[in-house]
Amino acid sequence: MGRSRSPRRRRSRSGSRSRWRRRDSSRDNGRESSRRSRKRSHEDDEHRAAAQIVGEKRKGAPFEGLQAFAKRVKLQAQEQLKPVFLSKAQRQALALQRLSDQRKKQREKQDEARQARKDLEKRTRELDNDRDSYRRDNRFMSERDRERERAHRQESRDERNKQRAVQKKEDIAVRLKQDIKDSYLGRKKRKKRVIPPSQKFRFSFDWEATDDTSQDLHPLYQHRAELAMQFGRGYIAGIDRDEQKKKNTVYDDLVKKHKITDEHLRKDVDAKRKERARKEKESKKEKRRLNRHWKEKTLSEMLPRDWRIFKEDYNITTRGSDIPLPLRSWKESKLPKGILESLRDIGYKHPTPVQRMAIPIGLSNRDVVGIAETGSGKTAAFLLPMLVYIQTLPKMTTEVALDGPYALVLAPSRELAQQIENECHKFSARTGIRSAPVVGGVPIEAQAFQLREGAEIVIATPGRLKDCLDRRFTVLNQCNYIVLDEADRMMEMGFQEQVTSILDQMPSSNLRPENPEDLVDNHQYRQTIMFSATMPQQVEFLTKKFLRNPVFLSIGDRTGKSADTVKQHVIFTTGPLKRKVVRELLDRSEAPIMVFCNQKNECDALSRFLNDQGYNTDVLHGGKIQEVREYALASLKDGTIDTLVCTNVAGRGIDIKGVTHVINFDMPATMDEYTHRIGRTGRAGALGEATSLITNADEDIMYELKQKLIATGNVVPHELAKHPAALAKPGTIVKPKILFLK
Repeated sequence: MGRSRSPRRRRSRSGSRSRWRRRDSSRDNGRESSRRSRKRSHEDDEHRAAAQIVGEKRKGAPFEGLQAFAKRVKLQAQEQLKPVFLSKAQRQALALQRLSDQRKKQREKQDEARQARKDLEKRTRELDNDRDSYRRDNRFMSERDRERERAHRQESRDERNKQRAVQKKEDIAVRLKQDIKDSYLGRKKRKKRVIPPSQKFRFSFDWEATDDTSQDLHPLYQHRAELAMQFGRGYIAGIDRDEQKKKNTVYDDLVKKHKITDEHLRKDVDAKRKERARKEKESKKEKRRLNRHWKEKTLSEMLPRDWRIFKEDYNITTRGSDIPLPLRSWKESKLPKGILESLRDIGYKHPTPVQRMAIPIGLSNRDVVGIAETGSGKTAAFLLPMLVYIQTLPKMTTEVALDGPYALVLAPSRELAQQIENECHKFSARTGIRSAPVVGGVPIEAQAFQLREGAEIVIATPGRLKDCLDRRFTVLNQCNYIVLDEADRMMEMGFQEQVTSILDQMPSSNLRPENPEDLVDNHQYRQTIMFSATMPQQVEFLTKKFLRNPVFLSIGDRTGKSADTVKQHVIFTTGPLKRKVVRELLDRSEAPIMVFCNQKNECDALSRFLNDQGYNTDVLHGGKIQEVREYALASLKDGTIDTLVCTNVAGRGIDIKGVTHVINFDMPATMDEYTHRIGRTGRAGALGEATSLITNADEDIMYELKQKLIATGNVVPHELAKHPAALAKPGTIVKPKILFLK
């Protein structure tokens, strides 16, 4: 039957293939014809448009040339590109048309989505039907397989049972033959012994030698103890005593052991007594050594407790991480021999408190924020580490000078910068390091020439240095050491923009990393040091921009306390009597003397008055040129004049050796300025005197002045103590006291 159907199937398949070929060829022919028809219609449209243009031309004037025709076509295209202005009705019609088209497209999309969803549901149902039929077929197949497996297991089980039965029959036959043989030969059959339960499960309470495990615990149990009456001193009757003595040696052994033990104990007690005495002696010696003052100890014997006492003795306060130990003397410092010889020549026998702490921090390449009293030696505290740093660098030549100086010192005033430069000359006398001042009041061309020649250290004011940098007289390409002396004063004078610009021009690739783990050993990072006689809390915010992980150093009171070596007096007077009081003070004081006024014209007038009265005075204020100001300072230092009448220009950082008396002819506006003024005397451990003339016009400063006199242990005059302005802080409201009378 299969053979008779196969030719028909072949014919039907070949017929279907031919039908599909004819259908494909007809589809291709239809596509080709539609393509030709579209092309033909496009060409007809072009011909029709051209004919229309030509016909319009023919209706009018005679036929024009090809150029004119092209020009006309171009003009028509431009006309079509021009914007068409529609009326409101036309715009509404177009809007309605666009709205209807959008709705039509939306409905078409919804119909398509609905049809796709129906097709998907239909396809899903078909797949579910196919899956159910597949599961039914598989279930029937699995049942047939299980039946077949079950039958196979039953057959194997029956086969094993048959084999066991055959084997059992064979064993019975062999055993029967053996019994017949034993009976024929007369062999006796052994009977199995049956143990009664009373004997089988009986418990034995007797010990056996193998049950004793105590011998493994202690050697005492390895030998059995014999009977020893009276602890080995007695004997048993009827037994040889000599044999008993040989066996019972416990008592003799104990006596020998006690004798040996007593001797050892006696030796141990003597040894312990000697050891205890030795330890007590060493403890007392160590206690005496520890209780010594740190001055009596060597550097290796210093303990953390000693360093704490050392800082307390010099009123040193530090804050930061990895702070080096302070400096006890110049001999224990790491300064080079040449600098130590310069210090000896100058007469620096012992370092000041700020130098004891600031120099080790500077030598360890750390940023510093220093707060110290006036006249405490801050200049040497930052110049000495700077000189040590410069000595490790190549010598300054004309070629090296093209990249600028190695170090930079910024000061707020010309006088302070000049003073720092003089100190730098003293310290670097044996090192060959040059310094150059860059300050105002001096021709900038001469300073530019000096910078081109080369100087390792530049000591400048912010304004003049900014001008030199802007004019390209110098650069800061290799400057990695900068000092901001009197930083708070520079900010008060409005130099913040100049200082920021100068710091931005320094190399930033060598900044200390903020993460301590990124530090490289023996690498010289950029170092910034900020020093001031007083540095209130708000100035510390400047360090966040300029410094990296700095060490905060405070000597004395960080609120701006003046030196304890200055004795302060306050005289309550009136304006017309001030000059008379000044004359009386000058008559009983020794030169040199400094008199401070608030106004320039007041300085000039007071100086003329004193000169007319026979006193030898000179004037220093911001209205004088630089040469005159330097001459006035030099005259006071060398003793040419006795009294210097000045303004606040000379109130900060100026160090005039031997000033015995400071007179405030006019009271300053703030206590900060007052502290700096009286700090011109009592410097470097010397004693000084400060007298302030106060009137009713100085009410704004009376309260703080009174508190300062009380805090420093000076006398408060009766007029100031009872003055209403000195009873309450300015700006506070004092509630009146109400008295109730009976």
